[in-house]
Amino acid sequence: LLERHGTERQIEQQPTLDSAKLDQLRELSAPGGPDIVNEILSLYLGDLPDRIDALKDAIEAGNAEELRREAHRLKGSSMQIGAARLSALCYELEQLGRASRTQEAVSYLMAVEREAAQVRRLLLRQKAQQAERG
Repeated sequence: LLERHGTERQIEQQPTLDSAKLDQLRELSAPGGPDIVNEILSLYLGDLPDRIDALKDAIEAGNAEELRREAHRLKGSSMQIGAARLSALCYELEQLGRASRTQEAVSYLMAVEREAAQVRRLLLRQKAQQAERG
């Protein structure tokens, strides 16, 4: 119980969205070139529901390897766009999958769903602000 409580506290300390990551991505864009950040965010947002569905399916099926794989996938893409808290939650799911403890994953899945909704709102706001700037 203490371990889990401590883990949850560490996860909560992570920002929902680390804007420094998005700034780093923006630096990769060439002046006058395509908007790389917008493209990356669009791909991420388009893929997010499928990744969450895959996590749900793995947990419902008790498929620990699929849970590990899908959690790892979402963890990495979330970290790349700065969704640090979502990435941290996925790390925990990945560890549960690695330990074949899929029954314990439901509470983390619920947290992933809530955090993913928050990330989605923030990223859509970022995209809208970027579009206004031109």
